[in-house]
Formats: sequence, C-alpha cells, structure tokens
Amino acid sequence: MWMRAFYGFGPDGPALVGRSKGFGKAPVLVKIWVSNDPVAHCAQFNSGFPPGGAGKWVIHLQASFPDRKRAEAAEAFFKHNRGRLESLGGAFFWGDLDNAVSVFTRVPGVSRFSRKFR
Repeated sequence: MWMRAFYGFGPDGPALVGRSKGFGKAPVLVKIWVSNDPVAHCAQFNSGFPPGGAGKWVIHLQASFPDRKRAEAAEAFFKHNRGRLESLGGAFFWGDLDNAVSVFTRVPGVSRFSRKFR
C-alpha cells in the first residue's frame, strides 16, 4: 500500500525558508511525498536536525493508494492544483495551513477524513 503524505514543518518553518511569520493566519512549510512508509520517511527527514531543536517535520494528513502509480498521480494533481500555495521547487510548498489542507482534501482518491496527525 502506497501513501501520499502531507508533512508540515513547524514551528520554525518560516525560519527554515527565510520567510516572515506574518504570512496568513497559520504559515506552513509543506512537503508532499509518496512513500510506502510515511512514518519512517518523516523520521528520516528529522534525523538531520538537532534533538533539542524546535523545528521538526510532522505528518498532518495522509491518504492510501493501491499502487505507486496512483499515489504519484495524486501528488501531481496536488502540485498542479495548489491554489495559493507557493511552490518552492520539487515537493516543497509555502503558504497557509488551511489552504494546504483544502488542496490536499480535493485530490481524487483522498477522503476528507484522511488520517490526521498532530
């Protein structure tokens, strides 16, 4: 089973990308990724940060797909329909958390009730 995960970096996302915290009501650095193990993938992202650091990647939402091809199609849909999220290149986006969640839940095959992590 392949998963498409929506990772958010917080609370230091703005500092990581050199942006102001004043963007929107909940500024967020987002990473959209296809993985067969999003939890392990998130741990790998965080392994490069100091243990005492405030900023960590967190899985906000994820959706299951029967195969990698469908998961990658969902990722492409997100990237092409990102709305007001600014692309930072590749799988990284900058914008408001509510906008990012809204785009994620509009992807075909994603339930509005996707598993939410906090």
